[in-house]
Amino acid sequence: MLAIMSVRISCVSVLLPLVAVISGSQIKIINGEDAAPMSHPHQVSLQWNILAAIGFPGERWFHICGGSVIRKNVVLTAAHCAEIASKPAELKVVVNDHRLFDVDDTEQSILVKEIILHEDYIPGQDYDNSVYPNDIALLRLVGEVADSSSIIQIDTEEDRNRTGQTCIITGWGLNDTNSATPNILQQREMKVISEKECEELWDVEDSFIFKGHVCVFDGPNNTTGGAACSGDSGGPLVCDGVLVGVTSWGRTGCRVPETGEFLPSVYARVSYYYGWIQTTLQRWSIGRG
Repeated sequence: MLAIMSVRISCVSVLLPLVAVISGSQIKIINGEDAAPMSHPHQVSLQWNILAAIGFPGERWFHICGGSVIRKNVVLTAAHCAEIASKPAELKVVVNDHRLFDVDDTEQSILVKEIILHEDYIPGQDYDNSVYPNDIALLRLVGEVADSSSIIQIDTEEDRNRTGQTCIITGWGLNDTNSATPNILQQREMKVISEKECEELWDVEDSFIFKGHVCVFDGPNNTTGGAACSGDSGGPLVCDGVLVGVTSWGRTGCRVPETGEFLPSVYARVSYYYGWIQTTLQRWSIGRG
């Protein structure tokens, strides 16, 4: 299910989108911590009905990615998450979830009605050496979220420099290389770094971080550092209560295997795509049925 791409990187040879179809346990993600119940109400679990995907009747849903509620019937996620489905009905979002594999009596499951991938999204590496460029998608839902507090404000300040700012990443992604999904939603504070520093840390021969990306990093140390991992894709990067990024890609295995060290996690920069988001939402509001 996971596409691995080779890119021209001297210190590491492969990258991986942070999406996975996985079963669960109660182990934490890489150096994260349990989030308090309902502390990140915008976070959704994006789930895929495997049986529908292979043409069988019935339902068997798997968590594959995260996402964020930005309107009462719209979720923002990564394009590489949404493209997994051949038709929208194969996907649903679970809102107000906390324990992924338990019933908390707070969850609301809503099927997806329409998927819009960014028109210039390219899986993997494009010819200008960008990796997962325009990795962003909107999901229009069949119903509306019951709790309006689940809606998060999106970042509109494209020119704002957030370098050095401490922000929060959340998700049910793997706790480590070849490990398991946590039951409880995980969170971690991470620092935003500049595009230049991000490229230097990845040690690339040619630039592939551009203005549509935002990177977070908390140092390479294999004990104190951290990273998003498979299953976190599409999930939020939040700064000062505003949705700044959508989890896109990182190192295969989420660590450098030889040392266990970390590299930056890369997100689609929401403010860069604000115009595209607004255009799509306006088109829907006109009344496409």
